Amino acid sequence: MNNSIRTFVAIELPEPLQERALKVERLIPSSEAYRWTRSENLHLTLNFLGDVEHDVISELCRKLERVVKEHDRIPIKVAGMGAFPKIEKPRVLWLDIQEGRQEIVNLQSDLTTAIEELKLNRDRLQFHPHVTLARIKKDRGFDESVTQAIHENENIQLGEFLACEVIVFGSFLESAGPTYTPMARMKLL
Repeated sequence: MNNSIRTFVAIELPEPLQERALKVERLIPSSEAYRWTRSENLHLTLNFLGDVEHDVISELCRKLERVVKEHDRIPIKVAGMGAFPKIEKPRVLWLDIQEGRQEIVNLQSDLTTAIEELKLNRDRLQFHPHVTLARIKKDRGFDESVTQAIHENENIQLGEFLACEVIVFGSFLESAGPTYTPMARMKLL
């Protein structure tokens, strides 16, 4: 039996924005090279922790809840499209955050401090608030039509919402892809 859960901390996209994000998929040339995020799984990751031991989860949630309670709700505007590491060689397609960015960065920084106090692993990449749309499979070659589609939709507007909570998710891999299960919901002020 596995004693750990693949864990991440995120802000979930509301359903109307999830549905609009599905329409973005249609703007990208069709290809089996992409692994698209299911609409119900769309979120803005604040911290990816990887495998966290079961006996640490409740302590993690308590510590993070204290941090979240110190932050106000965040008006967020999801607009723009981009790619990591760069548009000319996309590996990850994402939607950008145009409003609420600094508040999200501040929240993420405070959460990271709390996570480090527990000596848990965390993603060491520089934080860039975004919503992952798709990952491009490693064995696929470069497709210039994807770069062109990203450039054509760089200013796409998906909408706005008020982030009212932060969620600690468990990620469970299944044959159809990952299922994200909320383990704790923490209200922003």
